[in-house]
Amino acid sequence: MRRNFGPKPSGGNALDRLIERKQMSTKTTFKRIALVAVASLGFGMLSVAPSSAAPGTATAIAIANTTTTAGTALAASKYTSSPVLDELAISAFSVTAGSAVVLHLTAIGGDGFTADNDTRVALRGYGYVVAAHANAVTAAGAEDPLPSFNAPTVVGTYTLDVETTTADPAAFDSNVLKYSVTMTVTAPTGVSATLSTAHIKAGNTETIATAATDLVTASGTSTAGTANSGSIALTMKNTLGAAMATGNTITAQITAGPGYLVALTADTPTDDQCSTTPTYSGTVGRAISAFDPGAIANIIICADGTVGVATISLSVTNQSVTTAWATKSFTFYGPVRALAVATSNFTIGAAGGDETGASVAARTEAGEVTNAGALTANTTTPAFIISAKDAAGQLATAAAAPTVISSAPTVVASGSCTLDDGSSTTYSSGQGFGLYNCSFTTAASAKSGDKATLTFRINDPLGTAGIDYLTTTVDVTVGGTRSQRHLPLTRLHTPKVKR
Repeated sequence: MRRNFGPKPSGGNALDRLIERKQMSTKTTFKRIALVAVASLGFGMLSVAPSSAAPGTATAIAIANTTTTAGTALAASKYTSSPVLDELAISAFSVTAGSAVVLHLTAIGGDGFTADNDTRVALRGYGYVVAAHANAVTAAGAEDPLPSFNAPTVVGTYTLDVETTTADPAAFDSNVLKYSVTMTVTAPTGVSATLSTAHIKAGNTETIATAATDLVTASGTSTAGTANSGSIALTMKNTLGAAMATGNTITAQITAGPGYLVALTADTPTDDQCSTTPTYSGTVGRAISAFDPGAIANIIICADGTVGVATISLSVTNQSVTTAWATKSFTFYGPVRALAVATSNFTIGAAGGDETGASVAARTEAGEVTNAGALTANTTTPAFIISAKDAAGQLATAAAAPTVISSAPTVVASGSCTLDDGSSTTYSSGQGFGLYNCSFTTAASAKSGDKATLTFRINDPLGTAGIDYLTTTVDVTVGGTRSQRHLPLTRLHTPKVKR
């Protein structure tokens, strides 16, 4: 029984009709294949490379996240990944206005870049930032850093169009691989006057000033010479706390008092930068302006022969904005002209060869409070504080600490003095100059009631050494022994117990 497949077509027999159907089916199939091929080719042209790309060259290009700004590779927070063509490829990145940018171009596919490749980069709407770059011969996937260019100084979002030829370096109108990336330009991070530091120290040593030295009043002789009187260490940081190697200028000026300044870009101060006959310049003088400190710099402080306190004002200019930064003081003193007993804490010493008071540079809380007392071994309280002053009555540090001479060596055997270092704002004798902490030690034969006069002396700096001295005196008396004075209170006041 024959099934009904529809109306019978006109003309020809059944075999002819079968052949006709097969031919039509074959033509349709070819057309479909051709359509798919064209579509595929179109997508390839959009995302990979033109069909005319030269054999043996890259088939696509991309910009990698290893692109640098100001010599540093982009941080992860500064770019947007686009790993379609390459795992390191990016579609956008952010840089600081005016910074130097080096795009890292990646060759994708083929045999990488060859000697025939040439690249240029246009800042869309503004012109070329890389006019022509002969690509380095690299393997596929390798990177070729392009020439550096400066990001715009105007904050905004820009498009960079990258083009690489695959045949004739001069023919950018054909055989071109293209890639575009968005560049966001942000305002530079400004300097932070709070996070940046300016620390001062005294002396001619090649060590940088620190927060610890900054706590002590800096001082030195007013006599002009080659030795540095002191230095101010500058460390420049932005608002994020990162070191700033560029972008700042410093103004340092002595607004009152004597002395002059020398600017150094070295990370540590160089000794002997001063002179008896200085020649003032842009980096030497009482006022230094437009000094580029880099990340770390030093301002050397020099004496000019005048006694007094110098006030040094520092300001920093960044992005055309000037900010008052710090004010430092340096005391220039003259030769010592007088010694005096500034403070007498203990004039009664212990019998039997014990030390009274302490001759130490640093007076501490433990020594002043916990272990306070003339006869306590761990005290830091001096028996006497001796002051040294110049002709103007200003505290001045002598060439050496005073020596102690006893009028009765069998009563007071010795004594010593040490310059107070001013390290403690609460317990120090002074600010680190002109004051000496002194102690005295009785003789083993000394007994209660014995007396002696102590003479504190230094060589007169304007006299003959070993002959002329500056002196001051103090009288002391011997009391009881240490054990007698330090019986525990529980033994002195223990009540009798009834049995």
